Amino acid sequence: MNKIYILIIILFIGSSSMAQSVYDLDSRNGFKHYKFGTSIKSYPNLSRTKTLLERLNNSLDANLATYIDSKKDNSVGDIAVNDIQYAFVNGSLYTVSFETSLLKARTLYKTYVELYGKPTSRSTSPINEKRFIYTWKGKNVHLEVTLDESPQTYISGGNNKESGGHVLYTYVPLDKKLKELKAQSERSSDNKLRRDL
Repeated sequence: MNKIYILIIILFIGSSSMAQSVYDLDSRNGFKHYKFGTSIKSYPNLSRTKTLLERLNNSLDANLATYIDSKKDNSVGDIAVNDIQYAFVNGSLYTVSFETSLLKARTLYKTYVELYGKPTSRSTSPINEKRFIYTWKGKNVHLEVTLDESPQTYISGGNNKESGGHVLYTYVPLDKKLKELKAQSERSSDNKLRRDL
C-alpha cells in the first residue's frame, strides 16, 4: 500500500514540474525584454526590414511587419545568433525568430530544456529527415527549436553564416486570431468565386 502512495506522489511531482516548466514559458510572455502583444511603439530601437517572404509577396499579409534591433543586439545570453527578427501584426508583437549554427542551437536547446522541461512534442521535417523540430507549447507562447543535421552556409550582409538551427517564439492568442481571419477570408473568396461562376 505504501508503494502505491509513493508512486502517486512521484507521478504528481513529475507532472506538476512539467506543467510548471511550460508555465514559465507563458509567464515570461516574450523574449528578452520584448513582450508579446505589445505595441511596436514600445520599442523605438527596432528598425523595419523585410523578410524574403515579404519581398516576394507583399500581398501575403499587409498587416505583417518585421523589425530588427538597430543596436544589433544579436545574442541570446553569451550565444551569438544571426539577425533576431521581431514580427508584428497590426502593430502587436507576434513572433520572434533567429538562426544560428547547429552547435549553438544545440546549446540553446539544452538551455531551453533546463528552463522549460522536455519539449511538448518532437517531429521531423517532411522535407528533410535530418531536420528535427522540438516544440514547447504553453497556453500563450509556443517555442520551436529546429536542429538541422545537414546545415547550410548562406551569405548575409556580405558575411558567410552557418545555419543549422532556427528558433521561433509565437504568441498563440494572436496566431489563433490570424488563422481565424485567414479562414474567413478564404471562405469569402470561395463564395465570391462560386457567385462569379
